[in-house]
Formats: sequence, C-alpha cells, structure tokens
Amino acid sequence: MDTKERILDALETGKDIEFHYGTYNYFITRNSDGGYLYCCIETKFPQQYASKASLLEKAMVGNVKIESVMNELEIDYIG
Repeated sequence: MDTKERILDALETGKDIEFHYGTYNYFITRNSDGGYLYCCIETKFPQQYASKASLLEKAMVGNVKIESVMNELEIDYIG
C-alpha cells in the first residue's frame, strides 16, 4: 500500500494521521460533526473541512495542494 492509499484508508476509517512534508508537521483528525480538522503544527492554523473530498481538494501543505503530493508525505503516525 503506498502513502496515498494509507492516508485515504485512514481518512475513510476515521483514524488520526500525523505526517510531515519538508520541515513542517501536520495532523488530520475527525471532529465531532463528522468533518475533518487539519492543522500545521508550526503555524498553528487549524482548518475545518466538511468532507474528505473537500479536505483533499483544498488543504495545502507548504504552497501545494495535499492531493497533488500525497505520495511524497512522510507518515509519522496513523491511529
């Protein structure tokens, strides 16, 4: 299973994800309304997304969309 598949599976099953890209660390978790909370730990700017599709289309890692670099992300934790 590649990195993209692991992340998509974790999103689908509601698992928390911690990863890094370049020098920045990020996390994704489910929130109480069934959406997703996404945050860069260094910038401490949380973002809410109502759906997995919305997160994948809009969330940014550095200056690129997460969807375009999913196989380049370094997973630190899924659980």
